[in-house]
Amino acid sequence: MDYANTLVGFRHAFLTRKETAAHLGYKDTRSIDRLISSGELKAIKLDTGSVRIYGKELEKFLARRCK
Repeated sequence: MDYANTLVGFRHAFLTRKETAAHLGYKDTRSIDRLISSGELKAIKLDTGSVRIYGKELEKFLARRCK
């Protein structure tokens, strides 16, 4: 499966945990939380407490995973 096509235009976007889960095909965000806490997926915590994933980091994660 070619994941690069699903992320066209998202390289410079900040994605929520829910949006990231949808791109990866997960049903909820708990898997995203596990990926972030294990260090496999880099995320940014905003001042409001919200977590965002930079689109480029999601691309890197998918590239490592598809090898």
